[in-house]
Amino acid sequence: MSAALRVGVIGCGGYATGAHAPALAREENVELVAVCGPRPPSVRRFVAAWKGRGKPREYHDAFQMLEREELDGVLIASPHGMHGEQVRAALAAGCHVLVEKPMTVSLKEADAVVEAARRSGRHVLVGYKTPYTGALRAVRRLLATEQCGPLRCVNGYMAQGWLALTAGTWRHDPELSGGGQFLDSGSHLVCSLLWALPGEWRHVSAIMADRGEAVDLDTVLIARFADDVLVSLAVGGCWQPEGTILHFCCAEGRIEMDGWRGAWARVHSKDGAPEPISDGPNIEPVAHFCAVLRGDCSPLVDAGHGRRQAAFTADVYRAARRCGAQKGCR
Repeated sequence: MSAALRVGVIGCGGYATGAHAPALAREENVELVAVCGPRPPSVRRFVAAWKGRGKPREYHDAFQMLEREELDGVLIASPHGMHGEQVRAALAAGCHVLVEKPMTVSLKEADAVVEAARRSGRHVLVGYKTPYTGALRAVRRLLATEQCGPLRCVNGYMAQGWLALTAGTWRHDPELSGGGQFLDSGSHLVCSLLWALPGEWRHVSAIMADRGEAVDLDTVLIARFADDVLVSLAVGGCWQPEGTILHFCCAEGRIEMDGWRGAWARVHSKDGAPEPISDGPNIEPVAHFCAVLRGDCSPLVDAGHGRRQAAFTADVYRAARRCGAQKGCR
Protein backbone atom coordinates (compact mmCIF):
# COMPACT_ATOMS: atom_id res chain seq x y z
CA MET A 1 0.00 0.00 0.00
CA SER A 2 1.27 3.48 -0.83
CA ALA A 3 1.98 5.98 1.93
CA ALA A 4 -1.03 7.77 3.37
CA LEU A 5 -1.83 11.18 1.97
CA ARG A 6 -1.01 13.87 4.52
CA VAL A 7 -3.68 16.57 4.59
CA GLY A 8 -4.23 19.77 6.55
CA VAL A 9 -7.30 21.95 7.03
CA ILE A 10 -7.39 25.75 7.30
CA GLY A 11 -10.71 27.05 8.64
CA CYS A 12 -12.68 25.14 11.25
CA GLY A 13 -16.12 26.70 10.87
CA GLY A 14 -19.45 25.00 10.36
CA TYR A 15 -18.92 23.94 6.74
CA ALA A 16 -15.45 22.51 7.35
CA THR A 17 -16.63 20.62 10.42
CA GLY A 18 -19.98 19.48 9.03
CA ALA A 19 -19.04 18.71 5.41
CA HIS A 20 -15.30 18.54 4.77
CA ALA A 21 -14.34 16.57 7.88
CA PRO A 22 -16.84 13.69 7.36
CA ALA A 23 -15.97 13.48 3.66
CA LEU A 24 -12.26 13.36 4.43
CA ALA A 25 -12.79 10.72 7.13
CA ARG A 26 -14.46 8.44 4.58
CA GLU A 27 -11.34 8.43 2.41
CA GLU A 28 -9.03 5.45 2.76
CA ASN A 29 -5.32 5.97 3.30
CA VAL A 30 -5.68 9.67 4.15
CA GLU A 31 -4.25 11.10 7.37
CA LEU A 32 -5.40 14.42 8.77
CA VAL A 33 -2.14 15.86 10.11
CA ALA A 34 -3.06 19.40 11.20
CA VAL A 35 -5.99 21.79 11.49
CA CYS A 36 -5.93 25.55 11.84
CA GLY A 37 -8.40 28.21 12.91
CA PRO A 38 -8.18 31.57 14.68
CA ARG A 39 -10.49 30.57 17.54
CA PRO A 40 -9.35 27.74 19.86
CA PRO A 41 -12.91 26.54 20.66
CA SER A 42 -13.67 26.01 16.96
CA VAL A 43 -10.43 24.12 16.43
CA ARG A 44 -11.10 21.93 19.44
CA ARG A 45 -14.63 21.17 18.22
CA PHE A 46 -13.26 20.18 14.82
CA VAL A 47 -10.66 17.86 16.35
CA ALA A 48 -13.21 16.34 18.74
CA ALA A 49 -15.55 15.61 15.82
CA TRP A 50 -12.82 14.03 13.69
CA LYS A 51 -13.53 10.32 13.05
CA GLY A 52 -10.85 9.48 10.51
CA ARG A 53 -7.19 8.53 10.50
CA GLY A 54 -4.68 10.60 12.42
CA LYS A 55 -4.70 12.83 15.49
CA PRO A 56 -4.38 16.30 14.01
CA ARG A 57 -2.17 18.91 15.62
CA GLU A 58 -3.89 22.20 16.39
CA TYR A 59 -2.75 25.55 15.00
CA HIS A 60 -4.04 29.10 15.11
CA ASP A 61 -1.72 30.53 12.43
CA ALA A 62 -2.08 29.09 8.93
CA PHE A 63 1.38 30.17 7.79
CA GLN A 64 2.99 28.57 10.83
CA MET A 65 1.15 25.32 10.09
CA LEU A 66 2.30 25.33 6.47
CA GLU A 67 5.90 26.02 7.52
CA ARG A 68 6.06 23.29 10.16
CA GLU A 69 4.09 20.44 8.60
CA GLU A 70 4.91 18.30 5.56
CA LEU A 71 1.59 18.08 3.73
CA ASP A 72 0.43 16.71 0.39
CA GLY A 73 -2.76 18.75 0.31
CA VAL A 74 -4.63 21.49 2.14
CA LEU A 75 -8.37 22.19 2.38
CA ILE A 76 -9.09 25.90 2.85
CA ALA A 77 -12.47 26.99 4.24
CA SER A 78 -11.55 30.32 5.82
CA PRO A 79 -13.28 33.68 5.24
CA HIS A 80 -13.23 34.64 1.57
CA GLY A 81 -10.87 37.58 1.93
CA MET A 82 -8.14 35.27 3.26
CA HIS A 83 -8.27 32.74 0.42
CA GLY A 84 -5.80 34.31 -2.00
CA GLU A 85 -2.89 34.67 0.42
CA GLN A 86 -3.49 31.29 2.05
CA VAL A 87 -3.74 29.46 -1.29
CA ARG A 88 -0.46 31.00 -2.47
CA ALA A 89 1.25 30.07 0.80
CA ALA A 90 0.03 26.47 0.52
CA LEU A 91 1.31 26.25 -3.06
CA ALA A 92 4.66 27.67 -1.99
CA ALA A 93 4.82 24.93 0.66
CA GLY A 94 4.41 22.32 -2.07
CA CYS A 95 0.75 21.49 -1.38
CA HIS A 96 -2.15 20.86 -3.69
CA VAL A 97 -5.18 22.92 -2.60
CA LEU A 98 -8.95 22.56 -2.41
CA VAL A 99 -10.31 26.01 -1.60
CA GLU A 100 -13.91 26.80 -0.89
CA LYS A 101 -15.63 29.28 -3.17
CA PRO A 102 -14.77 31.91 -4.19
CA MET A 103 -11.15 31.16 -5.04
CA THR A 104 -10.32 34.83 -4.44
CA VAL A 105 -12.20 38.09 -3.95
CA SER A 106 -10.44 39.98 -6.73
CA LEU A 107 -9.16 39.40 -10.24
CA LYS A 108 -5.67 40.56 -9.24
CA GLU A 109 -5.52 37.87 -6.55
CA ALA A 110 -6.89 35.27 -8.97
CA ASP A 111 -4.10 36.06 -11.44
CA ALA A 112 -1.56 35.67 -8.63
CA VAL A 113 -3.01 32.26 -7.68
CA VAL A 114 -2.93 31.02 -11.28
CA GLU A 115 0.71 32.10 -11.59
CA ALA A 116 1.64 30.54 -8.24
CA ALA A 117 0.02 27.25 -9.27
CA ARG A 118 1.92 27.31 -12.55
CA ARG A 119 5.25 27.91 -10.80
CA SER A 120 4.66 25.27 -8.15
CA GLY A 121 3.36 22.55 -10.44
CA ARG A 122 0.55 21.95 -7.95
CA HIS A 123 -3.21 21.88 -8.52
CA VAL A 124 -5.78 24.31 -7.15
CA LEU A 125 -9.37 23.02 -7.01
CA VAL A 126 -12.34 25.27 -6.20
CA GLY A 127 -15.25 23.91 -4.18
CA TYR A 128 -18.19 25.05 -6.29
CA LYS A 129 -21.00 22.50 -6.07
CA THR A 130 -22.64 22.18 -9.45
CA PRO A 131 -19.76 21.08 -11.74
CA TYR A 132 -19.46 17.98 -9.56
CA THR A 133 -23.06 16.97 -10.36
CA GLY A 134 -24.35 14.78 -13.15
CA ALA A 135 -26.99 17.43 -13.83
CA LEU A 136 -24.59 20.21 -14.89
CA ARG A 137 -22.34 17.80 -16.76
CA ALA A 138 -25.38 16.74 -18.84
CA VAL A 139 -26.40 20.37 -19.45
CA ARG A 140 -22.89 21.24 -20.59
CA ARG A 141 -22.81 18.28 -22.99
CA LEU A 142 -26.22 19.04 -24.51
CA LEU A 143 -25.27 22.67 -25.07
CA ALA A 144 -21.89 21.76 -26.58
CA THR A 145 -23.50 19.31 -29.04
CA GLU A 146 -26.45 21.66 -29.76
CA GLN A 147 -28.90 18.82 -29.15
CA CYS A 148 -31.61 21.45 -28.71
CA GLY A 149 -30.22 23.71 -31.41
CA PRO A 150 -28.04 26.80 -30.89
CA LEU A 151 -28.27 28.48 -27.50
CA ARG A 152 -30.03 31.87 -27.65
CA CYS A 153 -30.69 33.00 -24.09
CA VAL A 154 -30.05 32.09 -20.45
CA ASN A 155 -32.13 33.37 -17.55
CA GLY A 156 -32.38 32.40 -13.94
CA TYR A 157 -32.71 33.43 -10.33
CA MET A 158 -31.64 32.41 -6.86
CA ALA A 159 -33.56 33.35 -3.72
CA GLN A 160 -32.22 32.80 -0.21
CA GLY A 161 -32.78 34.18 3.26
CA TRP A 162 -29.06 34.96 3.31
CA LEU A 163 -29.43 38.08 5.47
CA ALA A 164 -31.07 36.19 8.33
CA LEU A 165 -28.61 33.29 8.04
CA THR A 166 -25.46 35.41 8.10
CA ALA A 167 -26.27 38.49 10.20
CA GLY A 168 -23.53 39.26 12.68
CA THR A 169 -20.94 37.03 10.99
CA TRP A 170 -17.75 37.78 9.04
CA ARG A 171 -19.81 37.64 5.83
CA HIS A 172 -21.05 41.16 6.63
CA ASP A 173 -17.53 42.53 7.07
CA PRO A 174 -16.33 43.64 3.60
CA GLU A 175 -12.67 43.25 4.61
CA LEU A 176 -13.17 39.55 5.41
CA SER A 177 -15.90 38.67 2.91
CA GLY A 178 -14.96 40.73 -0.13
CA GLY A 179 -18.65 41.18 -0.94
CA GLY A 180 -22.13 40.04 -0.06
CA GLN A 181 -24.69 37.57 -1.35
CA PHE A 182 -23.62 37.80 -4.99
CA LEU A 183 -20.04 36.78 -4.16
CA ASP A 184 -21.17 34.20 -1.59
CA SER A 185 -24.14 31.93 -2.34
CA GLY A 186 -24.86 33.70 -5.61
CA SER A 187 -21.51 32.53 -6.94
CA HIS A 188 -22.94 29.00 -7.29
CA LEU A 189 -25.47 30.27 -9.85
CA VAL A 190 -22.72 32.15 -11.68
CA CYS A 191 -20.53 29.03 -11.63
CA SER A 192 -23.29 26.99 -13.28
CA LEU A 193 -23.60 29.64 -15.99
CA LEU A 194 -19.87 29.92 -16.67
CA TRP A 195 -19.19 26.18 -16.51
CA ALA A 196 -21.97 25.53 -19.03
CA LEU A 197 -20.90 28.32 -21.42
CA PRO A 198 -17.29 28.16 -22.66
CA GLY A 199 -17.52 31.44 -24.60
CA GLU A 200 -16.48 34.80 -23.22
CA TRP A 201 -18.81 37.67 -22.34
CA ARG A 202 -18.73 40.92 -24.27
CA HIS A 203 -20.93 43.16 -22.13
CA VAL A 204 -22.18 43.21 -18.53
CA SER A 205 -24.67 45.57 -16.89
CA ALA A 206 -25.79 45.24 -13.27
CA ILE A 207 -27.60 46.90 -10.41
CA MET A 208 -27.25 46.02 -6.72
CA ALA A 209 -29.04 46.89 -3.49
CA ASP A 210 -27.56 46.58 0.01
CA ARG A 211 -30.83 47.57 1.79
CA GLY A 212 -28.88 49.27 4.56
CA GLU A 213 -26.37 46.46 5.11
CA ALA A 214 -22.59 46.74 4.77
CA VAL A 215 -22.53 44.38 1.77
CA ASP A 216 -24.72 43.68 -1.25
CA LEU A 217 -27.94 41.70 -0.79
CA ASP A 218 -29.73 41.77 -4.15
CA THR A 219 -28.30 41.79 -7.68
CA VAL A 220 -29.83 41.87 -11.14
CA LEU A 221 -27.50 41.54 -14.14
CA ILE A 222 -27.65 41.20 -17.90
CA ALA A 223 -24.79 40.10 -20.14
CA ARG A 224 -24.02 39.31 -23.76
CA PHE A 225 -21.83 36.25 -24.38
CA ALA A 226 -20.18 34.98 -27.57
CA ASP A 227 -22.54 34.15 -30.46
CA ASP A 228 -25.01 36.72 -29.09
CA VAL A 229 -26.15 34.53 -26.21
CA LEU A 230 -28.11 36.87 -23.93
CA VAL A 231 -28.06 36.29 -20.17
CA SER A 232 -30.15 37.67 -17.30
CA LEU A 233 -29.72 36.63 -13.66
CA ALA A 234 -31.25 37.77 -10.38
CA VAL A 235 -29.73 36.90 -7.00
CA GLY A 236 -31.57 37.76 -3.80
CA GLY A 237 -30.29 37.74 -0.25
CA CYS A 238 -33.54 38.52 1.55
CA TRP A 239 -36.15 36.76 -0.59
CA GLN A 240 -38.47 33.95 0.47
CA PRO A 241 -39.25 31.21 -0.21
CA GLU A 242 -35.79 29.90 -1.02
CA GLY A 243 -35.40 28.58 -4.53
CA THR A 244 -33.50 28.66 -7.80
CA ILE A 245 -33.74 27.78 -11.48
CA LEU A 246 -31.56 28.33 -14.52
CA HIS A 247 -33.06 28.17 -18.04
CA PHE A 248 -30.98 27.61 -21.18
CA CYS A 249 -33.27 28.58 -24.06
CA CYS A 250 -32.23 27.12 -27.41
CA ALA A 251 -33.61 27.36 -30.94
CA GLU A 252 -35.28 23.94 -30.72
CA GLY A 253 -35.84 23.32 -27.04
CA ARG A 254 -35.13 24.40 -23.48
CA ILE A 255 -32.86 22.97 -20.80
CA GLU A 256 -33.41 23.89 -17.17
CA MET A 257 -31.64 22.99 -13.96
CA ASP A 258 -31.12 23.69 -10.29
CA GLY A 259 -28.38 26.28 -10.75
CA TRP A 260 -27.53 26.47 -7.04
CA ARG A 261 -26.94 22.86 -5.98
CA GLY A 262 -27.28 20.92 -9.24
CA ALA A 263 -29.90 18.64 -7.68
CA TRP A 264 -31.75 18.14 -10.98
CA ALA A 265 -31.87 19.02 -14.67
CA ARG A 266 -34.36 18.36 -17.46
CA VAL A 267 -34.73 19.03 -21.15
CA HIS A 268 -37.87 20.26 -22.92
CA SER A 269 -38.01 19.45 -26.61
CA LYS A 270 -40.32 21.38 -28.95
CA ASP A 271 -42.90 18.59 -29.04
CA GLY A 272 -42.32 16.35 -26.02
CA ALA A 273 -42.76 16.34 -22.25
CA PRO A 274 -39.79 17.34 -20.09
CA GLU A 275 -37.24 14.58 -19.53
CA PRO A 276 -34.76 14.39 -16.62
CA ILE A 277 -31.11 14.35 -17.63
CA SER A 278 -27.90 13.41 -15.83
CA ASP A 279 -24.43 12.32 -16.88
CA GLY A 280 -23.77 9.89 -14.06
CA PRO A 281 -23.62 10.17 -10.27
CA ASN A 282 -22.56 13.25 -8.38
CA ILE A 283 -18.91 13.49 -7.32
CA GLU A 284 -18.01 14.49 -3.77
CA PRO A 285 -15.50 17.40 -3.99
CA VAL A 286 -13.25 16.18 -1.16
CA ALA A 287 -13.17 12.66 -2.64
CA HIS A 288 -12.30 14.20 -6.02
CA PHE A 289 -9.52 16.23 -4.38
CA CYS A 290 -8.04 13.07 -2.86
CA ALA A 291 -8.21 11.37 -6.27
CA VAL A 292 -6.30 14.31 -7.76
CA LEU A 293 -3.70 14.00 -4.99
CA ARG A 294 -3.24 10.32 -5.90
CA GLY A 295 -2.85 11.21 -9.58
CA ASP A 296 -6.00 9.34 -10.56
CA CYS A 297 -7.66 12.27 -12.40
CA SER A 298 -7.40 15.94 -13.31
CA PRO A 299 -9.30 18.70 -11.48
CA LEU A 300 -12.87 19.35 -12.58
CA VAL A 301 -12.90 22.94 -11.31
CA ASP A 302 -9.38 24.35 -11.41
CA ALA A 303 -7.66 27.69 -10.89
CA GLY A 304 -8.44 28.64 -14.48
CA HIS A 305 -12.15 28.48 -13.74
CA GLY A 306 -11.59 30.34 -10.48
CA ARG A 307 -9.85 33.08 -12.43
CA ARG A 308 -12.64 33.21 -15.07
CA GLN A 309 -15.27 33.53 -12.37
CA ALA A 310 -13.27 36.23 -10.62
CA ALA A 311 -13.13 38.19 -13.89
CA PHE A 312 -16.89 37.94 -14.46
CA THR A 313 -17.62 38.85 -10.84
CA ALA A 314 -15.33 41.88 -11.05
CA ASP A 315 -17.17 43.04 -14.18
CA VAL A 316 -20.54 42.70 -12.41
CA TYR A 317 -19.41 44.75 -9.39
CA ARG A 318 -17.80 47.34 -11.68
CA ALA A 319 -21.02 47.63 -13.70
CA ALA A 320 -23.05 48.03 -10.50
CA ARG A 321 -20.80 50.87 -9.37
CA ARG A 322 -21.37 52.63 -12.68
CA CYS A 323 -25.11 52.37 -12.06
CA GLY A 324 -24.85 54.05 -8.69
CA ALA A 325 -24.60 51.03 -6.47
CA GLN A 326 -25.03 51.45 -2.75
CA LYS A 327 -22.23 51.04 -0.22
CA GLY A 328 -22.48 47.25 -0.28
CA CYS A 329 -20.94 47.19 -3.75
CA ARG A 330 -17.18 46.84 -3.43
